[in-house]
Amino acid sequence: MTEVTLSEIGEFKNGANFSLKDYGDGYPIINNKQLYSGRYVSLSNLESLKKNVLRSPEKLFLLDGDIMFARSSVKAAGAGQVAMVWDLKNKMIFSGFIIRYRIKDHSVVDCHYMNYLLRSPKYKEEFVRIATGTAIFNLSQSVLGNVKVALPSFTEQKAISSVLGALDDKIDNNRRMNETLEEMARTIFKSWFVDFDPVHAKAAGNAPAHMNAETATLFPSSFGDNGLPAGWKASKFEDLIEFKNGYAFKSKEISKDFKTNFAIFKMGHIKVGGGFNDSYKTDYLISDASQKMKKYILETGDVLMSMTDMKDNVRLLGHTALFYEQNVNFLVNQRVGLIKAKKEITNYPYIYCLTNNKTFLNEIRKRANSGVQVNLSTDGIKTTPTIMPPLSLMAKFGSLSYPIFERIFSSLKENQRLAELRDFLLPKLMSGEIRVKDAEREVEASI
Repeated sequence: MTEVTLSEIGEFKNGANFSLKDYGDGYPIINNKQLYSGRYVSLSNLESLKKNVLRSPEKLFLLDGDIMFARSSVKAAGAGQVAMVWDLKNKMIFSGFIIRYRIKDHSVVDCHYMNYLLRSPKYKEEFVRIATGTAIFNLSQSVLGNVKVALPSFTEQKAISSVLGALDDKIDNNRRMNETLEEMARTIFKSWFVDFDPVHAKAAGNAPAHMNAETATLFPSSFGDNGLPAGWKASKFEDLIEFKNGYAFKSKEISKDFKTNFAIFKMGHIKVGGGFNDSYKTDYLISDASQKMKKYILETGDVLMSMTDMKDNVRLLGHTALFYEQNVNFLVNQRVGLIKAKKEITNYPYIYCLTNNKTFLNEIRKRANSGVQVNLSTDGIKTTPTIMPPLSLMAKFGSLSYPIFERIFSSLKENQRLAELRDFLLPKLMSGEIRVKDAEREVEASI
């Protein structure tokens, strides 16, 4: 092992400084929120920074292998969050510190190994210890650069990062598969219930594409005076769902610093564009949930809606996530709407795809109030106009889409298991407690 400081083995660079008013069309910007996504930062659904904000943006563009640090956070544990960028195809900018190992001798440091090392519990604790501040916790470049690390041989570094990388590769593959599967369900929904493709086909005397004869009989062959397929009704969202606001937890009741059996579902768990953000840093109840709180425990198939957003940057408002069973109980927080399909509907895929469709989103956002923040009221959500297709057709969509979402849920649970194994092996490999060959056998048995 060779002991060196971070500044000795990599070049430190400062990221961009900007504020919310600087967002706009321009360079994609990675911020601290993306650092929780895994070994590689998530490059989807990023904000953008106006091009005229930065004088010399070319000096700030990220390169493959750059390791990013959160230099400040309202929580001590947030300062020093680490992730790496890889396989960059566009010019991107980061807002914190960057360590660039590619400038140095590649035979000394493997950037993948360093990413895992700095994400290990030992260094997370070190970053919390050296962060300064009270309301905002900060890491200075000079202090961070003096952090010491013990490096094994380059060959050993590559072997360790390869073992852990095999788990992360499987996790990444599952995520990409899930995106494809969900897009399949959304495409069917849009074709049937927004574009009315089967009705248009039958009205023109053609058989609907990609559909068997039994399913085709569920669609009419003409449109009514209301512009909807014959027999379909204009409706309100409340005719399809039961709605409840989340629970107003007090700040003293929750913590990010340790896990309990009761987690808090917040707006950060909802992805821009819709979907469950399983990489969001979760808060936990400090004690057991009270009887009153237990009414807000989530179940598989619950649809969660973001009810708040920023006026100048509305991207999340109205989008929903679909909840699935977790290792702990999740309770829904205030400003997140809990939506359940009515008993006669019993079709969470329909409700989930509806709420993330652009037509519905445009309608629901019209009902948000205006201000520095835009907010959706319970009444505004429930009275959002939508349509009521025949129950038999909604049930048919459910029979096609349930297996898709069940497969997604199964894959997400597998990712939880793989991530737990990775997080178990990581510190033990770094300390030498587990040999690489033994870890390889565990990984092979798991994937």
